[in-house]
Amino acid sequence: MDLHQYRDAFIADAREQLALLSTSLQILHTRLADGAALEGVRRAFHTLKGTSGTMQYAALSAFCGERETEVKTLLDSKGTPSPENLTAWDSSLAHLQKEIDAIAGG
Repeated sequence: MDLHQYRDAFIADAREQLALLSTSLQILHTRLADGAALEGVRRAFHTLKGTSGTMQYAALSAFCGERETEVKTLLDSKGTPSPENLTAWDSSLAHLQKEIDAIAGG
């Protein structure tokens, strides 16, 4: 199957998910116990994992899956993210933005 025809739609959706991820992270930086924002982070990583996998970007999908698992573990334990979690997720956001930009340019 030629997935190239779906690349632009993938990029647009990925950028939307990154914007949602950024917004959720900004909320968590001010309100660590905001469960809706934490769920927003999980959902963005989950969606990026799935669409990346569909588009056969295996490394990107695996990266997002690992981040999703981290967040889901916190949600399942009813925990709150640590400053280290937020720093890691902020770095993940920056990494994902670079990856999507590279795909868009390629």
